[in-house]
Amino acid sequence: MKILTGSNKINKGNFAATLTRFNQNLNYEKIYVFRYKNIITVWYTQVFQTLFLTRNQYLRVINMGVMVNNKQNEQ
Repeated sequence: MKILTGSNKINKGNFAATLTRFNQNLNYEKIYVFRYKNIITVWYTQVFQTLFLTRNQYLRVINMGVMVNNKQNEQ
């Protein structure tokens, strides 16, 4: 998963990031990252997924705009 652009914003009191990437069909896809306590919720355009990330992984997502590599997406 390669992130093209990323921007940080505040969303209803929960620190969040809005990311954009190319999906497998080479279309732009928005990714919304929300944090509630220690649960990281990632909203794709059409996919909902909840990730349990460590603090360093979360900071990498927010600060660098790079999602943690998913071995299933590496082909």
